[in-house]
Amino acid sequence: MPRDDDDWVELEDCYVSHTTDAALQIHHDGDVFWVPKSVVRDADEINKYDNHCLILVKEWFARKNGLI
Repeated sequence: MPRDDDDWVELEDCYVSHTTDAALQIHHDGDVFWVPKSVVRDADEINKYDNHCLILVKEWFARKNGLI
C-alpha cells in the first residue's frame, strides 16, 4: 500500500519531555514514545517541556506505531 505523505494525524494534549536533533519524546494517552522529527509537522517549533500541545504526525507513522 503506498504512503500518502500529505496525511496528518493530530495527537492532542501531548507533553514533550525530551528533545534531540532528530526526535521528540512525547507523553500521550498514558504512553511515552520517541517520534522522529521527520514525521512531525513543524517539529522545530516544538520545545522540551511543552505541555498540553497538539502535535501533528504523519498518518502512516501513527498507524505503524499504534497511535491511532
